[in-house]
Amino acid sequence: FAESTANTSFSLPLDRSKQYQWRVRGMNDSLQSRWSIIRVLTFDNEPPSKVALASPANKGTGTKPITFQWNSVASAKRYEFVLLKSDSTTTFSSSFPTIVGNTSFLFSGGELNDVLYWRVRAADEAGNWGAYSDLRSVTIQ
Repeated sequence: FAESTANTSFSLPLDRSKQYQWRVRGMNDSLQSRWSIIRVLTFDNEPPSKVALASPANKGTGTKPITFQWNSVASAKRYEFVLLKSDSTTTFSSSFPTIVGNTSFLFSGGELNDVLYWRVRAADEAGNWGAYSDLRSVTIQ
C-alpha cells in the first residue's frame, strides 16, 4: 500500500489482528527525503476466550463470606465481575460490576436466603473484552 498526503497524519482501517509495518518520507515538487525507519504496529482486535466459572456451583449455596472463583484465561489481564440480585438483571449495588486482576472475588454482603446471580468476562492487554461467562446463581446460607 502506498499513498501520498499533504497532511502529517493518515488514517487507514485495520480489519484484522496482525502486525503492520509502516514508514514515511517527505517530498515536494523536486525533492524526496530518505525513508524513515520502519515502525511496527501490532493491531489486536481479538477478544479473550469466554471465562469458565469454577465455584460456587450453579444453584449451590454458600456461607458468608462467599468466594467466587473462575478459571484463568490465557490472554486476560483483568476481569469484570458482575453480581446481580435475585431478578438476575439488577446489579447487587453500585459497586458492581467491578474490575479485578485475579480469578476470585470475596463477597461478604447480602442476607440469609438471598439468591445472587454472577458472571465474569475477561479483558486482554489491548482492551478487548471477551464474552460473559454463563450466568450462575448461589443462595446465601
